[in-house]
Amino acid sequence: MNSILKDRFRDELKTIKGYVDYIENNFYRRSCQVLRAQGFEEFSILDEYAFFTDNETEKEKNREILEQIGHLIKTKIEECTEVLSNVEKVSLSQISNAILENDLQDCLCVYIKEYIYDCVNNPNNLPYSKLIETVTAEEIKKEIDLVDEESGDKCYDMLKVEDYESILEFMRCTLFNEEVEEKKADLEEYLELQTLYSIFDEKAPINIYRQSFILLLTAFDAVIFDLVKMLFVNRFFDMAPYINYDKKFSLSDISQHSNFEGFLEKMVDTIIGGKYISDLLEIVYKYEKNIFNLNSNDCYLTLMEIIQRRNLHVHRKGIVDEKYFTKGNGNELELSVGDYAAIDDVYMHKTLELLEKFVANFPE
Repeated sequence: MNSILKDRFRDELKTIKGYVDYIENNFYRRSCQVLRAQGFEEFSILDEYAFFTDNETEKEKNREILEQIGHLIKTKIEECTEVLSNVEKVSLSQISNAILENDLQDCLCVYIKEYIYDCVNNPNNLPYSKLIETVTAEEIKKEIDLVDEESGDKCYDMLKVEDYESILEFMRCTLFNEEVEEKKADLEEYLELQTLYSIFDEKAPINIYRQSFILLLTAFDAVIFDLVKMLFVNRFFDMAPYINYDKKFSLSDISQHSNFEGFLEKMVDTIIGGKYISDLLEIVYKYEKNIFNLNSNDCYLTLMEIIQRRNLHVHRKGIVDEKYFTKGNGNELELSVGDYAAIDDVYMHKTLELLEKFVANFPE
């Protein structure tokens, strides 16, 4: 049973590691895409971001870069939101019967769009839905008729200026709607980038290392409760002096079980059911300190600090309080009351490594 519990915990750690690796790699790939994409020139500061680094100077620079990127993205989101709040897609205007009856709609739309994109000067950088207003139906008819004369094909002879006016208005509406969709796409992209970069903001609630740390401690809690229960059952009389529990068990409580082993297991459940993981580890530490000896280092105070930091993030949004210093080695970590106890990649990975070794080393 002991090995099954440890295997389960290792599997959970593997899943958490994979989760973190996936998000980190996605962060790297997406950042590279942003640097290569047109329209993201203001994000060039990302080129200075040091990916997968343990260097504290580079990590501090990364924090500054993410802060700047965060402000930039917020500005972009506000700009897109303001634009979209003042526009709505328009209904497409009617195309003349002459164009529809001769099945010329698609080819004329393609021609006009390419003409607007490639042939119309745009010194004021107008959107194409505005730029098309500078083009006249007479101008388009002349251009198309000229093409027809060169090819000898007179298939457009039936179209009048009024027909070209209808297709120009149709294209103006089409281009306007496309611009609205592009602005919506821009907003979605900036929102996605905001989420992505928030994931690596140490103070953001969705920070990948904070979330993974909480998941890790949840798995650690579960396996430690199970392992400690087994230890209590197997060594109950050795450990009993270290357990602070005053409740008495009646004869009727005992008689509900067919043997002492069954009663003992139920009693242990009752004893540890009302205790926190820090209480259980404290009992185990008083019983046998060597359980906490990993590579000739006593990890008890470090484990307690990890648990205290988890409590800060679950109950106090990561803000240090006086209680944080009551257990563990928190007073050695240069934190004061009111500080934010950050969980970065280094802290997360060190915690994961320590908990993995501790569980593997836990006795039966």
